[in-house]
Amino acid sequence: MTPQDPKIAPRGSRVIVQKTWGAMLALMGIALFVRIPEVTARIAENSGWSPGVLTMARVAMVLVGVILLGGGIRKLVAGEGRGKNVPPKDQEDNRIQPGTEKDT
Repeated sequence: MTPQDPKIAPRGSRVIVQKTWGAMLALMGIALFVRIPEVTARIAENSGWSPGVLTMARVAMVLVGVILLGGGIRKLVAGEGRGKNVPPKDQEDNRIQPGTEKDT
């Protein structure tokens, strides 16, 4: 066995970082939903955009909020099961790699 590379964080701290990142993404998605009415009202009074353009801007902001919230939730949930099916490093990898097929 070889010692772990000091540049690579232990698995426990990586999970904590991923969970924290997921929580921040989800919170930013929620915060964006809260700010959409305020921002669109400010855009409407300061610009000469038509109602159709304002609706498209609102839809775009909602879409970004959904992506942020969904990505955050995915990171929070996906961190639970990651790594369960990974074989130990000391076992040989017998899978055939692309481009190195064995002749039979």
